Amino acid sequence: MISIEGEVHDYIYIIQSGICSLAKYGEIKGFLKTDEVIEMNNILGNEASFFTVTALTNMTLFKFAKVDVMLKIMHLQEGTLFLYNDLKIMVRQMLQWDILHVTDTKNRIKRNIVFLGIRHGEETSDQLILPRIITKKIISDFVRLTPTTVYNICKKLTEEGFLVENGQALIVNKGRAECEIIVVKNLILL
Repeated sequence: MISIEGEVHDYIYIIQSGICSLAKYGEIKGFLKTDEVIEMNNILGNEASFFTVTALTNMTLFKFAKVDVMLKIMHLQEGTLFLYNDLKIMVRQMLQWDILHVTDTKNRIKRNIVFLGIRHGEETSDQLILPRIITKKIISDFVRLTPTTVYNICKKLTEEGFLVENGQALIVNKGRAECEIIVVKNLILL
């Protein structure tokens, strides 16, 4: 674990490579990837960590003392703008999460798989390939459904051609996911 919810941490981290999960009360709320910052959300008052951050892959991180970062930010003319923008990004991510989860079960799973594929996966001309670390179990935690429900719906999605059968990673057939891709890409632009 990189940080633990409810504990005060003295450092922020910039992800050079890898993927980590953000969990609150044991439920996955999101993921961070390369070039994103861990522990920035509680930098102003050095409050307790809002999330438990767990590495899902091997990660390379840049580590900075929060005090040093705050001094740099406050001495820059753009410092306040930077903090404002960071809060804006956090609000956007919360809105995205809410929008992705306010729909029926099957569409929630489809949209979230596409979201995770676009945000963290590899895109080819006809497929979205999720990283192997983002399993059906992790998706079930992220969408707040039982693993059995996610497994059963993924099986139906494979039969329908939305997902491509692959023992290694979840793969989305872009030809069958056009609607979800449009929704997610517009959501990312928020």
